[in-house]
Amino acid sequence: MASKVTRDHHNFRRTVSLNGNKISNDGGDEGISVADNGNVTLSGDLDIDGSKITSAGALEIDAGGTVSITGAAVTIDAGEKFGLDGGGNTYIIESSADIISFFAGGTSRLNLSSAAALFNDTVALAACLGRGT
Repeated sequence: MASKVTRDHHNFRRTVSLNGNKISNDGGDEGISVADNGNVTLSGDLDIDGSKITSAGALEIDAGGTVSITGAAVTIDAGEKFGLDGGGNTYIIESSADIISFFAGGTSRLNLSSAAALFNDTVALAACLGRGT
């Protein structure tokens, strides 16, 4: 009886299907795709239980959710927010060219430019409030 299974020393030349999820090299969005140059693309979430994700020593996300970036710059596209409260109304943003705005409660409280620092509300010094030295 002839077998239709091709055995080639674990060098798969076709898509591998695992319960409807696939590992392939055909460029499709099927689960895990490995390009000819070795780049791996995942569709869906990457879950590594109890470990950490590291990328070329520059980006590391540990099991506790701490993100470390070493030896690389962090950039954010113009007009995008750097959120400080999980994506709510406290953030830092480049509000226009060369102006950095600090928002709290959804309201701009401080704007910094190369010419000035503009406070948009009352300025209180900690020592004046009895909370500083």
